[in-house]
Amino acid sequence: KAEGTLKGAQNLMKDNPYPSLHLAKVYQQKKEDEKELEFVEKAIGIDPGCIDAWAYLYQFHKQRDGEDKALEVLEDRAKSAKTAAPYVALQGFFAQDEEKRDKALLYAQKAVEKAPDDPIPLLCLSALHGQKGDLEAVIRTLQPHEAKMSRDVRLANNYFEALFQSRQIEKVTKLLNALAGSPNKEVKQFAVERSRLVAQYLQQ
Repeated sequence: KAEGTLKGAQNLMKDNPYPSLHLAKVYQQKKEDEKELEFVEKAIGIDPGCIDAWAYLYQFHKQRDGEDKALEVLEDRAKSAKTAAPYVALQGFFAQDEEKRDKALLYAQKAVEKAPDDPIPLLCLSALHGQKGDLEAVIRTLQPHEAKMSRDVRLANNYFEALFQSRQIEKVTKLLNALAGSPNKEVKQFAVERSRLVAQYLQQ
């Protein structure tokens, strides 16, 4: 029943990778490995930037051949991919484990090198530095990308937090003034709220 429904969804949503990914899960339940892999690959073919699809591919190979082989497959594919998504998927597997965080940093760095203008790798890399408490590294990572922050509230937030926590109030004020003129509603709202916070801090 699920298979039939998802095939219908696939026909209706030809540019969406998720019906194919869900079909892969159906074939996993049916223990049809070849079909499972076929539909994961189909999802990647539809949207090479789909991080969930690359994460699924990694899990597929890891369950069959172990972590080393799965890493090898994804790293190999990542070289020719036009997107940073394989590296973003890989860093996600190691980001939550403190002992493996260096591995996560390595993949996040590769993701940024692969797609320097994509905000997602920058978010991952800056968040990992933040988890390690390395505020200087967060600032170093994000400073060259201040222009993107007027369009992406997540980048603005990571940069603001690092500057504010390291008490670089002058830079914080300059950033918020720049963001207040953003055409993006979310970013504008963020700038207003954080400006109030900074004002309270300065009063105290």
